Amino acid sequence: QDFKLSISESGKGSIEVMWGAQRRLLLTALLFAVPVQSDKGSGPERENYERALESEMMYNLDCRVETLSEFVGPHRVEASVIVLLHDAHTPNSRRALPEFEAVANDLADLHVAFGHADCGKNKEWMRTALGIRTLPSVLFWRNSSFDNRELLGQDFVVTTDKDFLVRAIRNAGASMWQRKSPILPSPKDRMTMLGDTVKVVTVDPRDITVEVNTSDGMIIRMPEEVLMTKDRKALPYRRDEAMLKYHAKLERHHFEEFVMRLLHPLIVEIDGREHLEKEMGKELGPALVLCAPELHAAFVELASLHQNSSRAFHAKTEAGCPVPRQPDDSKDRIVVFSTHWQQWAANGKPKAAACVTSGELLDDEPALDEWVSRNHFPGIMKLCPRTFRDRLRGTRGSVVVAIRMSDKPKDQEDANFVEKKLHEIAKPRPISEDVDLYDFGAEFGIDGYYVAVANASMNGLAHYGVDTKKKTNVPKVIVFDSIDWWVEDRALTIDKFPQALTTIHEHWRFRDTLRGTFIWLGRKWRYRFEDLDSLAEEQAGPAGRPIWVAVLILIPLTIAFGIKKCCCESPHDHMD
Repeated sequence: QDFKLSISESGKGSIEVMWGAQRRLLLTALLFAVPVQSDKGSGPERENYERALESEMMYNLDCRVETLSEFVGPHRVEASVIVLLHDAHTPNSRRALPEFEAVANDLADLHVAFGHADCGKNKEWMRTALGIRTLPSVLFWRNSSFDNRELLGQDFVVTTDKDFLVRAIRNAGASMWQRKSPILPSPKDRMTMLGDTVKVVTVDPRDITVEVNTSDGMIIRMPEEVLMTKDRKALPYRRDEAMLKYHAKLERHHFEEFVMRLLHPLIVEIDGREHLEKEMGKELGPALVLCAPELHAAFVELASLHQNSSRAFHAKTEAGCPVPRQPDDSKDRIVVFSTHWQQWAANGKPKAAACVTSGELLDDEPALDEWVSRNHFPGIMKLCPRTFRDRLRGTRGSVVVAIRMSDKPKDQEDANFVEKKLHEIAKPRPISEDVDLYDFGAEFGIDGYYVAVANASMNGLAHYGVDTKKKTNVPKVIVFDSIDWWVEDRALTIDKFPQALTTIHEHWRFRDTLRGTFIWLGRKWRYRFEDLDSLAEEQAGPAGRPIWVAVLILIPLTIAFGIKKCCCESPHDHMD
């Protein structure tokens, strides 16, 4: 169960793509036939790994609770902390550690403490204490002047806000409740603690949680933000100070982008759109912008939840908001803003895209989080190898069109037609010369669809039926329900959109599973049969069709007869 075999198409300019389901069947058979034994590798990969183990740019840690807590607690008072958990017996870890060391060298002048730990022999602790099930994994803690060890032995009051307590527990992560405590309370027990006076007995700087002794004598773990002083003042705490897990590709430039994003303050104040785009730099994720005189607690929580993929900004004045206020907009509102370089247009001059929430949601934090999750990628997003999988992890479906991106007249004609059809789906509403407002055309689905365009030559698209070499079947439309489920059919062409979305449920859905393998084989057989059937009718007329069916029946019978003859007859039958 601990051995994980990952086969991917890697390299600069490509996306990580798991093998097609049709090849996984063969891989599964090979795994049963060939004994698998993990080792510590050999050659340059092993040499680079061992060299990185001895690097002076990183702290070499033991994979234990005490060691990690002792490392994170003191260091994060002075600098941000990032730790790589790896396993010397896995190829991915042996490749990741040298990349991690390179990032430590590149960022040596910044206030970041790098550490690494070989957790190959302590995986049970990772699962229970950190909620981590695969290696390598990267953990990050922001710099914080507040050391929660100061709370030990002190009395505090638990918040009386039930909804806030539930959200805090959810945001802290389910793994918090999997840890072994003297008593593991039920949700009902946790609710009885509202307003109770508790004493802090242990602290954990990894995820900013504490174990407290309640008035009933229970020992319970909870997030720090639900605690208040006896005079009802909140602790100097924010959720963004808790541990973050890195979810992107384990390569040098991905590491650096992740670290550089989180070294910025959680929320940056801006005075206009130019300031926003300057702060965004080359960010590939949309920005979250609060347009309001005062900073709302709901937005702080929202920024903390989405900081892994988006930066957050605060515009105190109307002039500072990147989207002009519309007549039906609230004075206080949140804007999801995608810069023009994240968008696509047939003429090569895309406009910025935005979604705007109503002011009522600022008083309903769960509803606000749900809204942002479902409106996170406005506009016609331009997909690249580094953003492909992230854009498909949203809670909406996505319509992705693969096209040839060139200056040839035919390709330009196709691009113009694709843009027209995607606008019919997403329904942009121009609100200024260079900004469009999007509502995703919800009538074409329960919640509408994100729309995106990708270059047909991008590595990995062949997995979804795109002819990446000859490009004979582009523009090619793929409709994703999620990153794991998609629809691609040669009958699903861009000229049939957006009406085709109303019947998308009638198409076969594909997935990288055994079931998906058989669906793929069935669809492949159907296509081949239809092609040959049409060819037979074209060459021999209507009489050619029954002949072709007869040939199809004879082929498996002939193969079966040959197998029987070769494998089932005794060799003595052929002796004189």
